[in-house]
Amino acid sequence: MGLLLMVIFAVTFATRSVTQEENGMLDLLLAQPIDRKSPLTQRFAALAVQITVVTSVLALSVFAGANSGGLDIAAGRNVTASAGLGLLALLIGAITLLLGAATGTRPLTLGFAALVAVAGYLANNLGGMFDGGEWLRKLSPFYYANGHSPLVNGADLGHLAVLVALAALVAAAALAVFDRRDLARGARGEQTLPAPVFPFLPDERDTRPMTGHGTRPGGHSRTVGLRRGFALVLERMGLVRMTGRAAGWLLICDPPEQTFAQIADALQASKGSISKSLKQLTTMRWVDKSSKPGDRKDYYSIRPGIMPELIRAQSSQYTDLTAMTARGLALFDDPHGAPAERVRDIHEFFVWLSKEMPALVDRWYAEHRS
Repeated sequence: MGLLLMVIFAVTFATRSVTQEENGMLDLLLAQPIDRKSPLTQRFAALAVQITVVTSVLALSVFAGANSGGLDIAAGRNVTASAGLGLLALLIGAITLLLGAATGTRPLTLGFAALVAVAGYLANNLGGMFDGGEWLRKLSPFYYANGHSPLVNGADLGHLAVLVALAALVAAAALAVFDRRDLARGARGEQTLPAPVFPFLPDERDTRPMTGHGTRPGGHSRTVGLRRGFALVLERMGLVRMTGRAAGWLLICDPPEQTFAQIADALQASKGSISKSLKQLTTMRWVDKSSKPGDRKDYYSIRPGIMPELIRAQSSQYTDLTAMTARGLALFDDPHGAPAERVRDIHEFFVWLSKEMPALVDRWYAEHRS
């Protein structure tokens, strides 16, 4: 029973990474300035810590039960058996992480992880039921955990070393797969072309003719480089990457008005992350949300002339900064001291900027309309 519970615990805990990807939390997490592999590394480390705690409690429980029942179980053998059980759970958890990193979907991860666990259990047990079946047992991680009967025969450090090595190799493979997979499409089992070297340029490696929606047969978009580049630029400006991807798609999509379902299909991301991104874009007034008579769906589109409007709106911020630095200058007893000169330099720049920016926007409109 303890073996079964440990395996179930490892699989359930390791599957949470896939759950984060499906509900959009992983998109938000990876938009922060952290290493891409960090969430999976931390998940594996947390799994190892929790398995250590559980196996320690299990070893203490067995030791206490043996003492109360008058059973002669050596403490070293008890620790060895618990360690084998913990390393088995860690290996199963690492395999689950690898499956989650490869598929990106919770049902597939749980299904394949359960298949691996059941197959390993059957191989270990069935291999001992007929002559010449020892080779089958050695293919199962369960054999290296308790095939030597550590409570009876003591420790087999070679078996424990095999479990440690396998867990490390599988965890490294999970990190490599996770680092290479396009998370935006992984939840639906689709693959995208690798990002071009210059993200703002179209991906010229595929020269098949495009459809009217700017995509090639098979769903690969020629404008994926532009969308990725736009997302990275907005991320450097402090926005979540998914917000940039949504804005980039609305910038180049055809038709320009898109429903939520169309945006989700184009970006191949979770509905939760897309919903948050569209809400942020509409709040920032980058995107208009509209409806059509007789149609219950909402439509999203990039606001025409949004950039000049945003620049003009920022002029009021420059005016506020001018007023703030003017109040700061009035606080100095020595108006010609070094601190005052630094504030004055900023103040004069904002005075100049608050005058020039509206004029610059007006000049743009005049030249653009002509």
